[in-house]
Amino acid sequence: MVTTNLVTVWANQDSRQFDFLYRSVDDVGNLYETKDKKDRVYGAGSRLLETKDAKFSYDEEGNLVEKVEHNGDTWKYEYYGNGMMSKVIKPDNTEVTFKYDALGRRIEKCSEGKATHFVWDGNTILHEYLSQDNSDTLENSVENASQTDDLDSLVTWVFNDGFVPSAKITNKGNYSIISDYLGTPVEAYDEQGHKVWSAELNVYGRVKEFTGEKDFIPFRYQGQYEDIEIGLYYNRFRYYDPEQGNYTQVDPIGLAGGNPTLYGYVRDTNSWIDPFGLAKSGYKVGANSAQPDVIARGVHFNVNGPGIPKKGGHLTLSPLKDEKGNLTGNFE
Repeated sequence: MVTTNLVTVWANQDSRQFDFLYRSVDDVGNLYETKDKKDRVYGAGSRLLETKDAKFSYDEEGNLVEKVEHNGDTWKYEYYGNGMMSKVIKPDNTEVTFKYDALGRRIEKCSEGKATHFVWDGNTILHEYLSQDNSDTLENSVENASQTDDLDSLVTWVFNDGFVPSAKITNKGNYSIISDYLGTPVEAYDEQGHKVWSAELNVYGRVKEFTGEKDFIPFRYQGQYEDIEIGLYYNRFRYYDPEQGNYTQVDPIGLAGGNPTLYGYVRDTNSWIDPFGLAKSGYKVGANSAQPDVIARGVHFNVNGPGIPKKGGHLTLSPLKDEKGNLTGNFE
C-alpha cells in the first residue's frame, strides 16, 4: 500500500490491479473520494447531503438525523439537548443507546440487551465491562459490579503519551499494543509474543485490513473508539463516520478548531489528529511510544560518509520473527 494525503493505492497481487481512493477537497474544504470531486453533494454549512451510497438529513442544529442508503436501509439518530448522540435506530429497528457523565464522557452503551459500561481516567478509558441492560436504573459502578455484572468481561486499558493505548489487561491475559507514528494502534501481542491482532486504516480511518477479532482493539485514530454496532467512532465530543470521512455533528467550538469545515476531520490525516473531536493537533512521538514501535518494526537509518555514494545509503535493522511470525527480540 502507498499512502499520501490525496490518494491511497491498494494493489491486488492476484489480479495485478490497483484501486485508487482519493481524499480530495474543494475550495471550501468539503471532502470527496474522486479526483474530479463529483461523487458527493454538499449543502449549506458543508452538510453532506448525498454520496453514491446514501442520502443524509439534518436537524436545525446541524446534527445528522437520518441516513437512507440506496438499498432502502434507513438509519436514524437522536441527540440530547447538549448535542451528544443519545440513540441510533438501525435498519432492523433495533436500538443502540448512550449515556454520558457531567463532563460529556460516555459511560454506557446499550445494545441487544447488553450494556457496556466505561470508567474513565481523565480523558481516556480506564475500564470497560458488560452487564445486562438496566436502562431504567442508575448505572452500576465498578465497585459493585461483582453483584450484577460479569467480571470476566472486565477490561483495563493502559495509555501512554495521552491517547495512545499501550496495553490491554483482562482476566484471560495481558496484551501489548503497538501503535504507528500517529499513535494509531496497528498490532497487539500476547504475553508469549504471539501476534493476536493487527489492523490497517486507509486515509479515511476505515479499517481496510485486519487479523484477529476486529474490535479486540477498538481504538482507531487517537481519541476514537469504534462502535461496530453503528459503524461510527466515538470521538469524545462527537461521532466520526469513517465511511464519509466526516463527523455526524457540527464542531462544538465552530471553526476555531482549525478543521476544514464544521463537519470535517483534519485536512491531512498523515500529519494531524483530533483526539477530542474539537480541534486538530500535531503528534510528537515520545520515548514510551517509540520503544515498542522499534521493537516490532525495526529502525531505518540514512548514512553518509567515506565509501558511501554521494546520494547516501540506507541501513535497516529489522526485527527477527520465528516461523510462526512471532517476535524473537533480535534484529538483523
